[in-house]
Amino acid sequence: MAMKKATRMDGEIVQFLPDLAFVRVIMGGAAEQDRAYTMIYNKAYKSARNLLETDKPGQFRDYQFDTQTIVPWLEGSYPDFFYVVKLEEIEKFVELYNAISSLREYEIFIARYGVRRTNENFWLHADWFNQQSLREQPVKAGIFDLNRYQNR
Repeated sequence: MAMKKATRMDGEIVQFLPDLAFVRVIMGGAAEQDRAYTMIYNKAYKSARNLLETDKPGQFRDYQFDTQTIVPWLEGSYPDFFYVVKLEEIEKFVELYNAISSLREYEIFIARYGVRRTNENFWLHADWFNQQSLREQPVKAGIFDLNRYQNR
């Protein structure tokens, strides 16, 4: 599927992205038929010894080796951001996503597909993701902690 192509973005540009983002692909039918994906930002470090040091942010990071993982289910408990895209726009979504090369381009992308906390439909989407998690993993599902959710 097109979402797999979104993993092609790597290196320093990935630092603009949320650590854990959920994507809702609207299929055009009932909300239960929509698809969910998780975009995970994999951070590279120069040394595992320095993972918890906070003296100088980024000092021990190795941004050039940052990557992403995309899985076709909801993973994690603390989503940082939601994206919502219609099925007919998924190719464009991935194309624009992979073309992001600056913070400004990322902001333009967010304006088109992102769901900020200030979005009037924020809770509609948050509720959908919680319900989707319950559909995917009925035993393990819980309510997502949105304390880390960024308005971006």
